[in-house]
Amino acid sequence: MSFEPKGMVKHALYSLLVIVGDLSAFYLALWISYILRVDLLSRWIPVPFTRSFESLALRVWMPLMMVVVFAYEGLYAKRVPFWEETRAVVKALFLSFLAIFSIVSLGKFSSEVSRAVIVNTGIVCLVLLPLVRMKWKALLHTMDLGTKRTVLIGDSPIGRLAHQGFFRDHYMGIRLVGFVTVPERFQIQSLDGGSESEEQMGQTPSLDMLPPLPCLGTLDSLSDLVVREGIRGAVVAAPALRRSDLARLVEKVQRSVFSVYMVPNISHVSLLNSELLYLFYEEMFLVGVHNNLKSRINRWFKESFDISLAILLCVPLLPVLITITLLLKFSSTGPVFFAQRRVGQNGKIFSIYKFRTMHYGAEELLADLLANNPSLEEEYRKNRKLRNDPRVTAFGRFLRRTSLDELPQLFNVLRGEMSLVGPRPAMEVEIKKYYQELESEYGLVKPGITGLWQVSGRSNNDFSMRVRLDLWYIKNWSLWLDLVILVRTVGVVLGRKGAL
Repeated sequence: MSFEPKGMVKHALYSLLVIVGDLSAFYLALWISYILRVDLLSRWIPVPFTRSFESLALRVWMPLMMVVVFAYEGLYAKRVPFWEETRAVVKALFLSFLAIFSIVSLGKFSSEVSRAVIVNTGIVCLVLLPLVRMKWKALLHTMDLGTKRTVLIGDSPIGRLAHQGFFRDHYMGIRLVGFVTVPERFQIQSLDGGSESEEQMGQTPSLDMLPPLPCLGTLDSLSDLVVREGIRGAVVAAPALRRSDLARLVEKVQRSVFSVYMVPNISHVSLLNSELLYLFYEEMFLVGVHNNLKSRINRWFKESFDISLAILLCVPLLPVLITITLLLKFSSTGPVFFAQRRVGQNGKIFSIYKFRTMHYGAEELLADLLANNPSLEEEYRKNRKLRNDPRVTAFGRFLRRTSLDELPQLFNVLRGEMSLVGPRPAMEVEIKKYYQELESEYGLVKPGITGLWQVSGRSNNDFSMRVRLDLWYIKNWSLWLDLVILVRTVGVVLGRKGAL
């Protein structure tokens, strides 16, 4: 394998430009915090320092401290999805600003550097820096900086699924440019003859713009292909190969490229909260899988987070709740709230509350509606709801499009019946029909106002897909995952994607 100087220069240039982006975000956050402290808060709280923004900006040790911590955390070398990188960015920002704050306090620089400005800069960076990184990296990728041209070994359904994943998560910069055919002894099959991977592709959100992968040659010509096409990585998606065949295949591929990405034969194991252990003398890897919900402390954190955020949300949303209540009262006949029995944690039945979006007596009309419309009956059987439901009022459609109809569920959260994030609240008949023997898994956590299925296509997914996503969430739960889903929910609601 030859190390191409041109590729190394481009990689170094990319890392340098990412650092420039981080420094730009830092100084923008510093300027915003300085303006807030000096021009706004100074009207009520005297400014204890006399330095100008220019003199503050010249203290380069502060942004350099951040860059050093970022480099230590691998934020200029690793290729990970956006939210995983954001998690590392949050950790690195906390450590770097803790160090900066400590130096300012212990070094008695508070007359020259405002600690309030430092804290506010760190808070602004939590939002600003990930956004700058997202836009800046996308721009660099369009200039062919930071991308890794990668080839798929073999053409299989699992490999095409990997192609779909890399295409969707373009933030990592891994670009599959084609595939190479493999000898018959390395023929790549899925675990059950192809049905599993095809089912997964059918259940993931469709990508109409997914480009087809061209055949670039054979496995034996990989070395020449690497030089000709500038290939730096390879994806081996062959979980069903025998261990000895897989080892020989990876060894052969590894001679030609910098990185080999393998799809392991553990597709149904929850790996989001996992760690990799290595037993040196035994030449053995162990994958440690953690169930975060087994921890009493984690469950307490989740419940405390739910209650605290629900209380904070109720205060600014109170005028909205009152306005919707009055509009519902005067726009249509019937009660303001709609209550329905749902299954909660440990199988406990509770009443879920929503703003009424249908004409009064809609439940009684459903049977007649389905009996006279076979297509609607099929849609309801598949999704447990109708996309163009004639029972929905005009104002109800607005509430559903904006998801404002679900605001009363904040009171379910305050009553301890629901969580902000969790599985979709299901009815008893849905539990028996769709979850079946996995009913106990569903009952491990409280159902949520939002969840993984809402930010993964929402009503565009059928009910079986919702069950799969709910179970994945339960097995891979973490507080960070809840935060990611909440942020993505805001984007989905504002974009009105998939709402009914």
